This record gives sequence, structure tokens and C-alpha cells, in this order.
Amino acid sequence: MKAAVLFFCLAFIFCTTEIMPVEAQYTCDDANCNRACKKDGYRGGSCLGFVNVQCFCH
Repeated sequence: MKAAVLFFCLAFIFCTTEIMPVEAQYTCDDANCNRACKKDGYRGGSCLGFVNVQCFCH
């Protein structure tokens, strides 16, 4: 049940926002991610993931 909810949430996020992986790193810093995304012309960015956390721009 938990996996289905998680999958739905991820599918919803990926379908409703244009997300592009920027940098794969184990310790993702929201402030650096946000800054890097804004520099690339996005509105902002946030860290997503469980094992290998990545910076995603949106």
C-alpha cells in the first residue's frame, strides 16, 4: 500500500512539473540546488530522493 501511494505521488510530481535532474550527489543542499537552478533559468529547485538524493529544477 505504501509503495502504491509513493509511486502515485512521484508520478503526480513528474507529470505536473517540468523537472530536470541537475546533479547527482549523496548530500543535496536545498540552497545550493535552488541557486544552481535559478542560474540555469528555472524558478527554483529542490532535493528529492531516498538513497541517491538529486537536485531537481522546476
